[in-house]
Amino acid sequence: MSRGWIALARGPLALLLLAAATLSGCRRVGSGDVVGRYVLNAGEGRDVLELRPDRTYLHRYTARTGAVVVDSASWELVRQGGAWVRLDEFADYYGHESYPRQPLVRGSRMVEVGMGWGGGVGLIADRRAGLRYVREESASTGW
Repeated sequence: MSRGWIALARGPLALLLLAAATLSGCRRVGSGDVVGRYVLNAGEGRDVLELRPDRTYLHRYTARTGAVVVDSASWELVRQGGAWVRLDEFADYYGHESYPRQPLVRGSRMVEVGMGWGGGVGLIADRRAGLRYVREESASTGW
């Protein structure tokens, strides 16, 4: 085979491999994919969110003072231009390190589901601020 044919065959093969690698990360996320334990990547306290298979969540915030707040309610996977998790009766503790001295507003909170390069799932709390809930057991998957 001449060098011209090898170069021609290598070009389409490279494109095919690139397309396969790209599409492998575009699979549809299901409820079972988001179940797990996540830790917020910022803040002075430790903010842990656990999505359970029975569609309830446990949100545990430990302030730097040692005060612990635990919330629980329901969650649902929602598809609106992507995959989102709706957390019912959720309170954001990030930026509210003075809690419980200041009451927090609870309500529905939408977090975007994101996929890391290694296939790991993460929850994007605020894309502009770079706030993500990172799955504890998948710290090495690009999240």
